Amino acid sequence: MQDTIYSNLIFLSADLSQSYQDAENSNHYGTPHPMTYLHTGHRGCPKIIINAEWLAWAINHCPTAQIARFLGISVPTISKTMVEYGL
Repeated sequence: MQDTIYSNLIFLSADLSQSYQDAENSNHYGTPHPMTYLHTGHRGCPKIIINAEWLAWAINHCPTAQIARFLGISVPTISKTMVEYGL
């Protein structure tokens, strides 16, 4: 009897954990990850790759300086990426 209760608690805990993960992953209020770092193996800083669709959306909704501040990168990096994507 005690083993059954213990195993049910383990399953309940696993279900709650999975439900929490699912809710967290589907939460649209979470932090978006519109950029990635590409480590090339060469000297210097890694290349920053910004999602083109996200950047196109962002430049229509806020100034370049605000986008740079949100991403934690410089305005020239945003400007260079905009030129690369033809935005």
